[in-house]
Amino acid sequence: MVVPHFPPPVVGGLERQAYELALAVRRRGIDVWVLSGRFAPQQPRTQLVDGIPVVRVRFPRAKWLRFPVTGLALLHALVTRRREFDVLHLHNLSWFGGLSVLIARALGKPVLAKLPTATRWAFRERSLRLRLFLSCDAIALMTSESIDDFRRLGYPEGRIFGVTNGVATSRFHPGPPPDPGSERPLQVIFSGRLDAEKGLLDLLAVWPAVLRRIGAPARLALCGEGPQEAELREAIASLRLSESVELRGRIADMAGALQQADVFVLPSFIEGNSNAVLEAMATGLPIVSTLAGGTPLLVGPAGHPWLVTPRDRAALEDRLVRLLTEPQTRREVGGAMLERAQTVLGIEAVAARYASVYERLASGRRDEVRACSSPLFAAAPPPRATPSVAIPSAGE
Repeated sequence: MVVPHFPPPVVGGLERQAYELALAVRRRGIDVWVLSGRFAPQQPRTQLVDGIPVVRVRFPRAKWLRFPVTGLALLHALVTRRREFDVLHLHNLSWFGGLSVLIARALGKPVLAKLPTATRWAFRERSLRLRLFLSCDAIALMTSESIDDFRRLGYPEGRIFGVTNGVATSRFHPGPPPDPGSERPLQVIFSGRLDAEKGLLDLLAVWPAVLRRIGAPARLALCGEGPQEAELREAIASLRLSESVELRGRIADMAGALQQADVFVLPSFIEGNSNAVLEAMATGLPIVSTLAGGTPLLVGPAGHPWLVTPRDRAALEDRLVRLLTEPQTRREVGGAMLERAQTVLGIEAVAARYASVYERLASGRRDEVRACSSPLFAAAPPPRATPSVAIPSAGE
């Protein structure tokens, strides 16, 4: 696996998913090692991370040195270890990954590349990155929209692997039922990067109306870090929401935090396959989110009524109010999310599909990769077009 940033520490959703998949694939008896960047002197050049061998290549601070220095290091690592891998699995196509593709192809190794987001956000058509993707032996795509894009570009149908991210259901699961005598406030939770594309200003804008309409104590917890944190603090203060909205920062025990919540919300403008949505589903929470990226595929038919168009504040408010005021509906939708997470979205099921892809690629059967795709894609309705949404700048 080629992952430019590999734990420790986990720095984002892509890295977390690569980590969980590496562990799950290894549990299936497949040898996995990871090629990553060495971004700090204290990082060891080689390391075992929970049993996964990690090889880190130098990544200079000076940008002008990165391409020659890291490029040569990648070449050396892949050439000297060419007998230690049969398939190269690339988790994103930065220049780090692009060089790895070129080297692997020169060595005659099959390449599986994963596109973690919708095509139009990943690259411009006719760009070098797109041409590198199209040169790979197989592509893992996580939304129906991305699959349609690659079909339109003429990528061979049999080499498209439709797959979702997976969730570690052994760690993310419902907590004990609340004490019937407790009168804790209802809690809505968000987890993710605090960035403009997550739509959190829309969420804060509707929260006062949500509180008025439900007529009961409720709290909104925003978990995560990011560049919009100062702006969100200002918005919370200006809307006088400090008593009902909490910026929690990075949460060490996200599983425990989700178990204390009643509803999960993600009002994003752009998404790929949200790990945060998967984790909330595995905890048994109903999901209020947007028709962005792979979220409709993840939540399925039972979750579709609770998805809204990005920036539709009125719809966002209504969905939150209904779930917060209807306990039975909340339980039913949460139960449907839990069942879907446990039956088709668990990391072990996803790893089994990847293992089948690796076997086909290693044996020269790249045109049979499509057969390993998740059944969710066969059952998915035609993708609903998500309107182009302008991401607001600071202060808007």
